[in-house]
Amino acid sequence: MSFLEAALAYRARDWAPIPLRGKVAAVPWRQFQHSPPSISQVRAWWTEQSIYDIGLVMGAASGNLVAVDIDPRHGGKKSIRGLPLPPTFVTHTGGNGWHCIYKTPMALPKRTGALPGVDLIGQGGYVVAPPSLHPSGKLYKIVLDEEVAPAPGWVVEAMRLGEVPAKAVMIPGTPHSLEDGVRHENLFKMGCGFMRGACAWCGGRPCQANSQGHLFKRLAACNKKNGRPPLTEGEVWIIATNAWKLVRTKVAIQQIRKPNGLLLT
Repeated sequence: MSFLEAALAYRARDWAPIPLRGKVAAVPWRQFQHSPPSISQVRAWWTEQSIYDIGLVMGAASGNLVAVDIDPRHGGKKSIRGLPLPPTFVTHTGGNGWHCIYKTPMALPKRTGALPGVDLIGQGGYVVAPPSLHPSGKLYKIVLDEEVAPAPGWVVEAMRLGEVPAKAVMIPGTPHSLEDGVRHENLFKMGCGFMRGACAWCGGRPCQANSQGHLFKRLAACNKKNGRPPLTEGEVWIIATNAWKLVRTKVAIQQIRKPNGLLLT
């Protein structure tokens, strides 16, 4: 996909793409903090001769988007453990991190350094988007092309208050509820744990799934025994498929630990 095609695809989602040189805006981007550029403007920026990367303005211009920016080089992988990150639109950055894109009820201000190695990019900020090229020579890539999910509560509260609420962090090793309302995200979390041999339901014993069918059987058994009420087999199959695809995606999943639903277990 060309840069123009990618920029137009973002614009079609009602997001606000802007041209970048590296990580620096190539235009006075703050004029696009509350509404996205026009399609004709996007076409004018990304021509056959242009060499611009792509940025996505967060906040009001893109429908109140926020990016959970996870940088493993500065402790982001460790910081995010135990925090819920439901499946959503996810990109892998050129610096081997992740941008997990969510939407919030209203435009919320960005909070850099919300946790070590974790920034929450909202109103007043932008992120680099695929297929941009990182200075390292690596490309930014989409690794989970899902509909953008509502931001988990801890993200909203952290952006409002400036700090992550302590009650948001789950205690590692504790079996997670399969009650109505949290069944899907917790079963997904368990699936990721099964695949990496880290599963609270088995008391920490190795239980690595060796095939998608095996993973489905493990999740189906947990669902049947602990679901309140159990999900259908079709729903469990979809969860197992998503967990399998996510953990097997080399660029994205290798090493985030424990979300309540995305890939981090």
